[in-house]
Amino acid sequence: MQAADSVDQTCILYLEQQCNYDHSELCTCGPGPNGLLQDLETSVDTAACLRVLQSTQSYYEDYAKTDNICPPNTLGEIAGGSQIDGNTCVARASLSDYDEQEDKTCSHYCAFHKSMRCAAAAYAYSDSCYMSKAALLTDLVTCDTVIDGDALCACELPDDYLELEEAEAATPPSNACINMALGGDDIDYTVGEYCDSAPASTDTPSSCKVTVNAYSNALGERNCDSFCGSFEGMQCAAAAEVSDNWHDRRRCYSGTPIACDATVEVRFMMCTCQFSPDSVRADQLYTGPVLTPNQGMKCPAYQYDADHRQQNENDRDYSKVTLTYEVDPGRQDGALKVVSAKKERDEDHSSRDSYNVNDVEVCDGLESTIEEGDDPLKCSFGHRLRASSPCYGKLEMNFDSATTACAARGGHLLSIETEDEFLEISELYVGQNNLGWGLYKANGFDYEWASNPGVSVDVATELSFLNQDWSHWKYGCTVLNLNSPSMRDNECFNVLNYICEADPSGNPEQGGDLLADEGGFCLWYLEDPDLELPDDESNGFRNTEIAHFLAVSEETSTRKYFYFPEYQEAHDASFRGHEVNRDNWDLLTYEKLGRVGEDGAFLGEEFENYDFHCHMSPTNFGITRIYMQQHMLERLYPGQFKKHCFCGYKHLAHLVSRCDCTLNGVRNNNCRSEHRPLLWEATQRENGEVVRCNNCNNRGF
Repeated sequence: MQAADSVDQTCILYLEQQCNYDHSELCTCGPGPNGLLQDLETSVDTAACLRVLQSTQSYYEDYAKTDNICPPNTLGEIAGGSQIDGNTCVARASLSDYDEQEDKTCSHYCAFHKSMRCAAAAYAYSDSCYMSKAALLTDLVTCDTVIDGDALCACELPDDYLELEEAEAATPPSNACINMALGGDDIDYTVGEYCDSAPASTDTPSSCKVTVNAYSNALGERNCDSFCGSFEGMQCAAAAEVSDNWHDRRRCYSGTPIACDATVEVRFMMCTCQFSPDSVRADQLYTGPVLTPNQGMKCPAYQYDADHRQQNENDRDYSKVTLTYEVDPGRQDGALKVVSAKKERDEDHSSRDSYNVNDVEVCDGLESTIEEGDDPLKCSFGHRLRASSPCYGKLEMNFDSATTACAARGGHLLSIETEDEFLEISELYVGQNNLGWGLYKANGFDYEWASNPGVSVDVATELSFLNQDWSHWKYGCTVLNLNSPSMRDNECFNVLNYICEADPSGNPEQGGDLLADEGGFCLWYLEDPDLELPDDESNGFRNTEIAHFLAVSEETSTRKYFYFPEYQEAHDASFRGHEVNRDNWDLLTYEKLGRVGEDGAFLGEEFENYDFHCHMSPTNFGITRIYMQQHMLERLYPGQFKKHCFCGYKHLAHLVSRCDCTLNGVRNNNCRSEHRPLLWEATQRENGEVVRCNNCNNRGF
């Protein structure tokens, strides 16, 4: 087969493959009516495609599977010469996944994605973004054509749909909808769509219309009376049975009217709930409190076994509610008025959950810890096998965050251009899988290295030493498996360990270094944890001693650690306080603890006999988790609890003898055994004292 030199190689490969299926009459790459095979480098990273890929608008699960995102001109030129514009996305979808025959259309598929509609449709090969022979030789099919198999659907995001969507989002919900978003107290139903929100009038209290999964109620009370009555101060105003077709439910088709107390015989019902005539709940939403205690059904108290392990987590029902408050400076009680409340499905997705702080830095200091005479294999952050190799370190976060964090530390996400480089990484991270690196789809179609933007990577050729799995090639990023060896596609928002590779040093005999985080630590202290903490929190609170040079009285137990670098060991001696240490409290200043320019002494000897709890992190991300989440949100320490946090874990030795460790912002604890000497050396350099890590026990890196 002959082809012009200017034709994209992907096009040639496609034609060579498809001609084996008796499509010889289509084997051209030149311009013409079949020019859809060109311009494969055109971006598909449009707003429409992002919406298709990230669509999570409905809790209904019977939607079609989106297999691929295709180049935008895949359908455009066949359709009378018109082009698919930037607000349209061409997707290859498995319409056979729909249960109902009439639903197997591109119109149905596109409508699943919020504010989208079908612009064009065609049959598709099972593993290709291109149309079948029948579609090419005739015309595109209509959007309403039933396709019981793979289809190419061009889904449009019209401006007028977006305007309606924005207007709807900007309209404050009624008090009734706010009340329902805050959750029912008595009966558990699954709410689907919020269909209508009517404010209060002279004769009618405000109301809210929603679709409800009647069979989600554990008590079997399948009627709108029980549903509306589960919300404080509310009753049913109208009810209807709703079609089981999710397409109808999402559009809030009213269905068949029924009595409020009638038990529905279908799966879904539509309930209009309003405040009862004698209810004060509507006014209470303005005065507070808005979150009344539930009756123990949604959040029963935790039950524990003999080993203090929670036994009934699955009995607790969590909801995600976004509240918008109005600040009124004139109020004297400090309360805030709720002006909007939106209840959303509580998705268990750790990578997308905004509760995560894996990429947030409350401390942002970075430094090189390499000094003259150090081992040439040493890295400020990470590891290397040879002096001439760059340092490699792990950053556990999503692709975008890892790209930014790695650059700040003097590196770029790992790029591998030869098999020798792959073998070196495999030797460093033996047998590890699901490692993030810098290979991604820069424009939604062509792969590039994050370190070399604008230059396409021929993955099949340049990375031929890796087995390649493209079963989900709609995803924009990839992961590396060292044990296989192989690579596969991955969603860019997923949180995983990305390998950061140091930039070249300019010295061929010494590889580049990565800057180390300053990290930080927090210190909590109480006079008597047994009296001031709940029973399930007081045990094990004390995890450190005040530094030996701050111990004054004989009642104070303390210890001092000694570091032996030749053995990579630290040993301690325990003893009581001494009167000669009293003046040392005056020398313990905020500035000595890293707060440059902040005058004044920190604490005082009156706190000498308090119980202290210490938690540190060697990373800027880990101290964020400690500061914002690990103890204050998870353990709910009381308000009288005293807490101080500082950047720079090297300052710990001014205060305590030992400390617990959290590695990063993804999860608690998890520090490696290598962090123990890291802490010893950093604190000893700072003030000649050694602090021990209590829980740096994980092996590997």
